[in-house]
Amino acid sequence: MYLVEVNARLIGAKIPRLLGLALGRSVYSDVVNLHLGILPESKDTGLYAASRWVVASEAGILREIDLPEQQDPAICAVEMLKKPGDWVRPPFDNTDRLGYVMAVAASIGEAERIAEEYSSRCRVLIDQQSSASLNPIA
Repeated sequence: MYLVEVNARLIGAKIPRLLGLALGRSVYSDVVNLHLGILPESKDTGLYAASRWVVASEAGILREIDLPEQQDPAICAVEMLKKPGDWVRPPFDNTDRLGYVMAVAASIGEAERIAEEYSSRCRVLIDQQSSASLNPIA
């Protein structure tokens, strides 16, 4: 038996970025280094990371996403993936996500609470008029 190829790759859905926040280093660099025969450091940062997705509650044309003005310092990343004018719907698959927030804290419960609180304060404004005729999936 021969080993022909190893295809190590990182998963999607922004999880490598989330892991990097908790580990305090780039997991992308870790994968490259593994292929070079360099093992990553095993260091406990004492940090936990959590993410929450911003999603549409109904189908229609995205008018606007209002983000909360004040951010907790534990919020490490906020990114919106959709823009005004995009057709959106409640999440059926990963492409339906409007954006995400990531938080880091000393406990998983605290990181989850902070991310959930921030994402729940995001206001998603959707125009429903003629949304059925503009649905690219219908």
